[in-house]
Amino acid sequence: HPNAAGIDLQGDGQRDGYFDAHFDCFWSNTNPTWEGGDADPRLDRDDTDGDGPENMNVDKPVDGNTYKVGVHYWADYDLGPSMATIRVYLYGNLVYERAKVHMVQGDLWDALTITWPSGVISAKHDDAGEPLIFPMVASDEFPMP
Repeated sequence: HPNAAGIDLQGDGQRDGYFDAHFDCFWSNTNPTWEGGDADPRLDRDDTDGDGPENMNVDKPVDGNTYKVGVHYWADYDLGPSMATIRVYLYGNLVYERAKVHMVQGDLWDALTITWPSGVISAKHDDAGEPLIFPMVASDEFPMP
């Protein structure tokens, strides 16, 4: 959500939105109240065994909002590295896919933004054009397992 503060991933003094107790939609906050009703996100499927997928939905995004999408490989449960895929569907149509992004426990992939109502997707990447991944990401409220 655009109002999410969260933690400063990049160490640049700017909070990046992840790990915001109110605005982040994840396993511990599966249906946060953002705007009310169908404008609120919901985590419909949380993957707990590493086999995927996870599924999050916002039925009626708010015009003028830009939403962040990321993947946090919280715990590997001794299964080791994983290959993550993000798929974005708008009105039931696949409009973006990034597959086989290598991640290890603690990695946070700051993947993309979706601007509404245009549906413009802006993928994030590092200077080499690779996915923007921050290693060993945790917060005071959610330390590394």
